[in-house]
Parts: sequence; C-alpha cells; structure tokens
Amino acid sequence: MTGTPALYPCTVSHVRTAPTRYALRHRTYMWLTDPDHPPRLPLPLRPLAGFDARDHFDGDQPTIRAGLDRFLAGHGIDLRGGPVTMLAHARVLGHVFNPLTLYWCHDPGGAPRCVVAEVHNTYGERHCYLLLADDAGTTREQRGDHVTVEAHEPSRPARSPEATRPSEPLRTPEPLRTPDSAGPAGPTRPASRRAQVPERQQNPPGREPHRAEKRFYRTEKQFYVSPFFPVDGAYRMRLPLPDDRLDLTVRLERAGTRPFTATVRGTRREATAGTLLRAALRHPWSTLAVSAAIRVHGIRLYLRGLPVQPRPRNRSQESDT
Repeated sequence: MTGTPALYPCTVSHVRTAPTRYALRHRTYMWLTDPDHPPRLPLPLRPLAGFDARDHFDGDQPTIRAGLDRFLAGHGIDLRGGPVTMLAHARVLGHVFNPLTLYWCHDPGGAPRCVVAEVHNTYGERHCYLLLADDAGTTREQRGDHVTVEAHEPSRPARSPEATRPSEPLRTPEPLRTPDSAGPAGPTRPASRRAQVPERQQNPPGREPHRAEKRFYRTEKQFYVSPFFPVDGAYRMRLPLPDDRLDLTVRLERAGTRPFTATVRGTRREATAGTLLRAALRHPWSTLAVSAAIRVHGIRLYLRGLPVQPRPRNRSQESDT
C-alpha cells in the first residue's frame, strides 16, 4: 500500500422504518488515506482539509495511527507496522464531524486483520467498534491469477461476486503528496518476507485490482447515536475496502426487525488540488453541513412525535470545536 490519498464525492442515505418511516439523503465527500502519512496540501488549501489526532480515539496521542495502535493493543492486537487505510471526513475550516470513520487494518504481508469503526454522535461523544476478520464467513473463488473474496453469513450460501464497473478517474495535473512522498504515488512499503505482494504495495489505498473483499460484520450496539433509538440491538455492516467505488451499508437490527439502514455510495477521484477545490465549492463547510443536517432531521422527527430515549453517559469528544 502507499500513502497516496483519494477523494470520494458520495451520497449518504438514511432510511428509518420504525416507529415511523422517514428517509433522508445528503451529498458530501470523504477522504481515503493512510493515517501514517496524511495528505500534504499546498498552503492555501490547508484550511480545507486537516487530519488531527485530537479528533480520533482518546485524542491524546501524537498521531492518528498511534491512537489506533493503542486502541488495538488494548484488545490484544498488534499489526506489527502493517498498513492501515482510513476513510473519514477531514477537518474543514476548523470544524470536524465524523459520524463514521473506518480503519481497514492489515498485517505486514497485506492480509486483513480487522476493521475499526469509530462512531461519533452529535453530543460530542465517540465510541470504537472492533470488527474482526473472522466475524463473517468468506468464499474465495480462484480466477486465473485473480482471487475474489466474497463474505456471507455462515448460515447462508455464498453469493456470486458482484461485477464492478471501474470509473474513469478525473484527470488533474498533480496529485497531492504525503509528507514523505518520493513522487506522485509516494514510496512503497517493503514487502514481508513471508508473503511477497508487490502489487498490493504499489497500489494506493483501496486500489488493489487483484483482490476484492466484501465482508459483513455483526456487532452489538454499545453507543447512543440517534436520540430515538435506545442502546440495544446489533449492527450488521457491509464494509468492503473502497476501490473505484465506495459502497458501505450499516443496518440496525432490533428484536427481529431492521428499523434503520444507512448507506454511503461514491466514486473515487484522485486527490488533487483541483478535485479538492471543486468538492469544497460544491459542499462548502461540508462537515458543519453534515452535523447541521442531522440536527434538522432530528427536529423533524421530534415534531412527528417520536419519543426521545434517555442518553447514557459516555466519553466526550475533546476536540469537537
């Protein structure tokens, strides 16, 4: 893997089916990057995208990767320096709000170890879910020199791999570089002696054409997000590592029902100055707009008579300013 970042203009959709039906959609953009090497922006553009360790995990580590490693160590996981790919909103004009940040974690040879889902609510609180690679069954289908990995629930038969349609990348003059980039694509990591995978090392985060992963994870809900749902039930998440397309699904399951589903759909764009400027002009104050939209829709649901559930105490987000 390399630290070359990417931008995903995307649409976020929420569908609520109980206790009343309600749906919303909004457009935004997200970053896919290596937390070891966050993007280095030209000075005039730096207010449009910042990645601060205070905005993630406990907020007291020198880097985002250090915060992730400490969280994993608390659960007995050591990546031994293996690559990590992060999907998140950046800090825009001094404001940050990340409803969901994802970290795809690999061992030094590139094999997936786990996914960390970091959730923030609008009350300045955050919580991390550790999703292990063995939480879901997988089916491997060999196709010549390619391996397709499709996940399915152990009780269900494997599905046929979905056909993907690669999108044409947006051509812009010069990609943004990470702090230690030796060229437009940045340096590559040394391959593990146990598993030589140069193709994985030479492709940007999420762009590994020789392997596609579609994994489903299930975890108990432990964190207060919507004021209209109590902290019970479980999440079922479909979290494939983004490639040319971003395609995520998070579904809440309660008492045999599925009252809430969120999806994120987007298309990859090379992270260049031009791409960032266009995204920022189309979605000014993007993180503030996301936070405001959630509150506006919450008010609408409250006016429809949905009862508010009591909120348990949780750790505050130190840097939601």
